[in-house]
Amino acid sequence: MAVPHQYRQLLDEIQQLTLVPEALLSPELTHLNVRGVDFSMHPVGNEDEGHVALHCDLGALPDKRREEALLRLLDTNFQLVSTAQTAAFCRNEHSGRMMLSLAQPLANLSGQSLLDQMGALADYATAWRQTFFLGKQAPTSPSSTTGQLPRTASTGRAF
Repeated sequence: MAVPHQYRQLLDEIQQLTLVPEALLSPELTHLNVRGVDFSMHPVGNEDEGHVALHCDLGALPDKRREEALLRLLDTNFQLVSTAQTAAFCRNEHSGRMMLSLAQPLANLSGQSLLDQMGALADYATAWRQTFFLGKQAPTSPSSTTGQLPRTASTGRAF
C-alpha cells in the first residue's frame, strides 16, 4: 500500500512538535510512548480516503476480577460506538494486553490534535491500569483533546 501524502505530512508535523528523531517515525508503523503508555499508529485506506489507525496499550488484565474487567470494557465499547469517532477496546493476541483502538480520517487531522488526543488516551490508560474500571460507575469515553502536551517517558520533551 502506498503511504498517503497526508500521513507523511502528519508524521512531519509530529516530528517538528516533539523533536523525536525522524527515523523513529516510520511511514509503515510508528511506535511512540506518551506518559508511560505505548502507542502504535499506521496508515489505512488509500490516498483519497486515508485514515490513521491508532492503538493505545491499556495494559494487562487484572489477575483478580478478570471477567468483571472484561465485561466493563465491553459495556464501555457499546458507549464508544455511539460516538462520532468510533473507538473500540480489543485484545492484542500476541501480547495478551488490552488495547484501545481507533481510526480517524487524515483529512484535517493535525499533528498537534493527534498528540493532544494521545495525551488524553494516555491519561485514560493510566486510570484503567489503576482501577480496571471496576468502580461503581462505568468510565466515560476519553476526551479528544487536553490542555497541555503529553510528555515522552524517555526524553521528557513536550510531545
